[in-house]
Amino acid sequence: MQARALGVSLRRLQGWEPSSRTEYEYDDDGRLVAATTTQEPEFGPTDHDWLVALAALEAEEGPHGHLMSDALSAEADPANPDGAFEFVAGHPVQSPEGAWVRAPLIDYAEKARLDMRDRLQAADPKAHLNGVVIPVYKVPRRRRVSPLKHTTPQQQ
Repeated sequence: MQARALGVSLRRLQGWEPSSRTEYEYDDDGRLVAATTTQEPEFGPTDHDWLVALAALEAEEGPHGHLMSDALSAEADPANPDGAFEFVAGHPVQSPEGAWVRAPLIDYAEKARLDMRDRLQAADPKAHLNGVVIPVYKVPRRRRVSPLKHTTPQQQ
C-alpha cells in the first residue's frame, strides 16, 4: 500500500515515529501553569521532495503510461528517420504458427463494467448514465454444469 494512499509519510509507513518534547512552565509557588508539547513534523524535507517529484511525474504521464514529453517528441515520430525510439501498441504473443505478433490485452473487469453499462443503455435508451458508478466485484466463478451424457455399457 502506498504511504500517500494512507495519508502518512513514507518514513512513517516504514516504522518511524515522530519524537515529541514537552516543556513545563511553573509559577513562583512551583505550580504548573502551562505545558507546551512540540512534535517533530511528519513530513521532513526528503518527504516533501518525494511528493513534489511524484506529483510532477504523474502530471507528465499520459493515458498510455508513458511520459507525454516522450509521446509528443519528434524523436518518437514515425516519419522521423533519425528518431531515437518508437512506440508500438499491443502485448507480444506467439501466434499458433510460431510468429510473434502484438495483440491487445483484455481487461475483463473493465469489460464487465462496460457490458453492464451497455445493458442498462439497451434496456432504456433514454437513460442518462453520466455519473452512474458501476462497481465491479471479483467473485468465484460459477462452474457450468455440462448436461449428463447417457451412455450404455457398450459405449463405456
